[in-house]
Amino acid sequence: MGLVYGNGFHFQKVQRKRYWPASEGRHVRLALSAKAIKTVDTIGIEAAVARIRARGVKV
Repeated sequence: MGLVYGNGFHFQKVQRKRYWPASEGRHVRLALSAKAIKTVDTIGIEAAVARIRARGVKV
């Protein structure tokens, strides 16, 4: 469950990571679990962003 700290929510075991997808031409900040970070490292940020967008989530 999320806890309120300061200006936003803090979810346990979730980290905010900043990636640079070359196709975007900008930084993308994602809230990811440790397992999701490993997945992004394996498949690449471009494929990960494509998967996230396929689910209908705004990136």
